[in-house]
Amino acid sequence: MKKILITGLTGFVGSWLSLLLFSNNYKVYGVSLKNTNSLHIYNKVKISKYCKSYICDIKNYNKLYKIFDEIKPDFVIHLAAQPIVFESYYNPFDTFYTNIMGTLNVLELSNKLGSGRVINFTSDKVYQNKNNNTAFKENNILKGNDPYSLSKSCSDMIGQCLNTNNKNKINKLKISTIRCGNLIGGGDWSKNRLIPDYYSSYLNRNTLLIRQPLNTRPWQHVINPIYIIYQIIKKNNSKFIDEFNIGPKNYSYNVRYVLNVLNKLNKNNKVRIKYKNLYNLKESQFLRLNNSKSKKLFKYPKSNFKKDLLKTNEWYLNSFNNTNMTDFTLKQIYEYI
Repeated sequence: MKKILITGLTGFVGSWLSLLLFSNNYKVYGVSLKNTNSLHIYNKVKISKYCKSYICDIKNYNKLYKIFDEIKPDFVIHLAAQPIVFESYYNPFDTFYTNIMGTLNVLELSNKLGSGRVINFTSDKVYQNKNNNTAFKENNILKGNDPYSLSKSCSDMIGQCLNTNNKNKINKLKISTIRCGNLIGGGDWSKNRLIPDYYSSYLNRNTLLIRQPLNTRPWQHVINPIYIIYQIIKKNNSKFIDEFNIGPKNYSYNVRYVLNVLNKLNKNNKVRIKYKNLYNLKESQFLRLNNSKSKKLFKYPKSNFKKDLLKTNEWYLNSFNNTNMTDFTLKQIYEYI
């Protein structure tokens, strides 16, 4: 039985991924910060019942060393990060430290104490974005515009550098890099993200303040990247040691469109929305990914954007009344794949 170590297990992507892997008979471990939000998918699905979770900051090398030494993982999925763009403006140094030094810690210990196989989950925001509505390809320039995006550009390039050195037998690291578009799906409660903010307003009957309604993003359900990660682990093909954009079928929708669809789904309990730019912080207006490279190698789940929003809405609404969402979440996963 393969041992899979997920950094960021208690997060949104880590929770969905761990349930998919556990249901396919992998032994799943996690390194994460503590998650005390009772509404979050990690707690709603009771992930701690199925996966052994270690509470540890990835910046803490000595503690992380002991965990890696105990597990000796066959695969490491590196999700842990400071993931919020706005937070990175207010705390840039911690963002850089976490996303760069944390990555270095995880890669070094994967090389020393694991098999060396790593999936580094970076971001669609790693590219140099000049707001010309270009669909980025994997060979475009990496240079994020804000502290979060730049820190993920650095994490991405570190992985590429070590893969290059691996050909010279300096280390045994074999790194697959996943650059993923904006994710939706049930159970995310991170602040300053569109979907969690919408359902927070839905639940609390508050007005939702939206800063940039015309910004477009390559929205996709979280099932896309977790299913592709599953394929990388299962097949362990040398062709996967590369960089891949994971995104929807060449479409991007703006924020206003997403909110209009959600309010149509919840027509009897619409969220009040007010458009007001409260922050004087730089954001890219357009963001699109070209996923033709990944589509040649991986099988994508059967999906479309309206289905993704419908499934997301169903998850949140059910979770407000259901204390154990394990079976519901598994059903959604296998409806897709």
